[in-house]
Amino acid sequence: MGKVQLVTDHFEKMRISQKLQALGFPRKVTDDYFILNFESKGFLIGILNRPATGFLSYFFVEEQYRNQGIGSSLVEAFVSYAKEKGLNRLIIPGSTGDAPGYIQPGINLETERSALTLVKQMGFEELGRVFSMKRSLENDIKLPLNSEWDVREPNFNDRALIADAIANSVPGEWSNIFDERLKTSPNEMLVVLHSNVVVAYSSWSQDRFGPIGVRPEYRGKGLGKHLLAHSLGKMKEMGCLQAWFSWSDEENLHFYQSFDFEITSSFARLALDLS
Repeated sequence: MGKVQLVTDHFEKMRISQKLQALGFPRKVTDDYFILNFESKGFLIGILNRPATGFLSYFFVEEQYRNQGIGSSLVEAFVSYAKEKGLNRLIIPGSTGDAPGYIQPGINLETERSALTLVKQMGFEELGRVFSMKRSLENDIKLPLNSEWDVREPNFNDRALIADAIANSVPGEWSNIFDERLKTSPNEMLVVLHSNVVVAYSSWSQDRFGPIGVRPEYRGKGLGKHLLAHSLGKMKEMGCLQAWFSWSDEENLHFYQSFDFEITSSFARLALDLS
C-alpha cells in the first residue's frame, strides 16, 4: 500500500489541473488549494486556509485503483490536516455563495454513489441536495410588465450598490464574481433598482446563467421571477440557445422549474463536525 502525500510541486499541480480538465472541470489549480496525492492513483483538492471551516472540493481515484482504500486514505488525511489546523468543521463542497475552491456542487448522486457511501461511513452527514439544471432558449421569453422595477445593465458607478446588495443577501464569493464581470462584461449583467438601491442582480457568462440574487426584504414580491425572465430574454437576444447552471439549492427548485428548467444532475452536500 502506498501513501498520501501533500502536493507542493508545480508540475504535479499542473498534472492534476490537466486531469481535472479531462474530467470536464476547467478549473485551474491555484496556490489556494490544499492538494493531496496518492501515487498518481488518486487525488483530493480542498481549502484549509479559512478560519474555523475547511472545504473538501473534490476527490478522485482512477477507476482501476478503486475499492483499494485509496479514497478513504485521502479523505482521512485531509481530515487529519484540518484537525491539526484547529478547524471545527469540514463541508463538501461549501454553501451557496461560499464554496471556495468550487469544482462541483457536491457528490454526484448518479455517478459517485461509492464516494457518498465512503464519506458517510467516515462521519459526514448530509446537509441537503443541490441540482444542476438547464432550459432551451429557442422559444420566445415572455417578459413581465412591472413599472415598479427598473431593470437595466449596470455601469461601474453601480459597483458599491451591487456590493451592498450582495453583502445583504448572499455574502461570500459572489461579490468577487460580480466585481470582475462588472469590469469585463457588464453586458452580461442586469440589476433592479428601487429608490436608488440595487434590490436584485443577475449575471451570466455566455450560456451559463448565474448567480442571481434578491435582497431579503424584497423577496416574495415576484421580483426574482421578473429579473430571471429579463435575464433569459437578454441571453436569447445575445444569441444563447440555452441557459444552464450547476448549482441550485433544493428550496429554489420549484422557482426554476416554473421557468421550464430541467434537472440534469443531482448532488449531495455534506459536513463533518471536528469539534
